[in-house]
This record gives sequence, C-alpha cells and structure tokens, in this order.
Amino acid sequence: MSADEIEFGASIKTSDLVERIGDFNIKEEQRKTSTMIALPDYEVVMDEINTKELGPQVLNFQFSDSEIPDAKKEIRIVDTTAPVIELRRSEITMSLEEYQKTDLLQEATVTDICSMSKDIQVTGEVSEEAKPGKDLDYTITAMDEAGNESTAVIRVRILEEKNEEDKADDDKEEAAEEKQVETSPVPAESSKQPAESPVPVQPAAPVTPVPQQVVPNPPASTPQTPRPSNKTYMFSDGYTMQTAPSACQADLSASGSSGSCIPIQDSQGIYKGMQLIFDD
Repeated sequence: MSADEIEFGASIKTSDLVERIGDFNIKEEQRKTSTMIALPDYEVVMDEINTKELGPQVLNFQFSDSEIPDAKKEIRIVDTTAPVIELRRSEITMSLEEYQKTDLLQEATVTDICSMSKDIQVTGEVSEEAKPGKDLDYTITAMDEAGNESTAVIRVRILEEKNEEDKADDDKEEAAEEKQVETSPVPAESSKQPAESPVPVQPAAPVTPVPQQVVPNPPASTPQTPRPSNKTYMFSDGYTMQTAPSACQADLSASGSSGSCIPIQDSQGIYKGMQLIFDD
C-alpha cells in the first residue's frame, strides 16, 4: 500500500492505496470501486477505510481465486492538523486594574478538525510583569488531543497612572464646574404691572395662514454589510485534508463574519472537501 498513515477526515478510497498485488502493478482502470480491484485472472475485495475514527484499523483483502489466501493490512488514522485560534482583538489598551480583572482567554475562540472544544487545552502566558505604561504580549496556546499546538498573541498596552498633581488638577476642574452650575444667575421675573397704560390698538383684520405641506425627512438608512459568499475547498481542486480546513478557517477569520467550516461528503460518505458557509 502507498501509505500506512491516513489523515483524519481524509476523503480516500482503499483501492487507491493499493499500488501492487503480487507481480501486478495496479492500473487506474482496474480500480473498479473504492473496495474492489479487478485483475485479469481474479478480483480483490477489501474493507472500506473509516477516516473519522482515530487509531489503527485492520483492512481485510479477499481474493476470488480460492488458491490465493486472504490478506490483512494495518493502517493508522492520525490527526496532524493544529487547532485554529480566532481572536476578537489582537491589541487591547486598558488600565492595570482592568488588566488584573480581565480573563484574556475570553478573547479567543478555538476550533479543531478532530477534537471537541471541551477536549482542547487552552492556556495563556504573559511575556513579562504587567506595569503601568508597559506593552506586553499575552500568548494563547491551544493543544488538541493528538498533541498538535497553535498559538496566537494579544498585544496589551497598560495605561500610565496619573500622578498626584494630575489628580489634583482634575479635582479642581470638577469643583470649578460644580461651583459654576450652583452660581448661575436666575432670570428675573417680569413685572406684573406695566409702567404705563397701554395704548389701545385697533385690531387688524384676521389673516388666514396659507397651509404649507410638510415633507417628512426620510428615515436614515442603516448601511448593512452584505453577507460574504459561501466558498468550497474541493480535493479535486488540489486541496487536501491538511490544507482545506486551514484555508477555510483563514477565509472565515479574514471575512469578519460568523460562519462554519463543514466537511463535504458524497452519497457514499466519502469526503470531497470543505465548505465555508456564512451565517445569515
């Protein structure tokens, strides 16, 4: 066989792995199905590979010629794809007090092609001690069940603390603003009795106002970001189980939209690639 280890989730046929049987080099047209090879004098039937289950698998090969004994071959399904870490923010500015209260792991979303989220180990480590006015790197590490690791870094900027003079100036400004509000002059009340008797005014003929049409302002339209188009990463286009998930996750992260990377299978359950589907 051409490989003893198969990547988890790979779309592969057992017959494609068989390169030679006895003295015969297998030709492509002799691979009749995913589990059968037809040679001039006999046929070979074999087990299907389950690439969605990690660990060793024993494949049985049965020959239509009764004089040829059945054979077995052990392969192993492995996971060599590291988890994908997506950050809400790659740079954060905060005070030292805010930093001490913030769980920066909440800024990361971690996914993996094989391991469940609850089974992925996610840890955070800071490059140096946090101090006012310092920039430090907070490194997030994710490890899946197979031991594959990936990292992402958040740059944290700690604000400078105000000195006593700055705090005193701020207190003075606040006090001045409060005093200004309290001492604002109250407008004097108008005299109830006029100083002189009013001169009678002859009432003018009533004027009927001409009604004017009021045109309401159109409601402000809220721009909406169009949903990106879904994408596919087919093995027939050159992608593999190593590159398709990584390319899908990279496009999803770059789009700024929410979505999912979903494996594509044909009617026989054979994986053909990945599909990026954005949420509505």
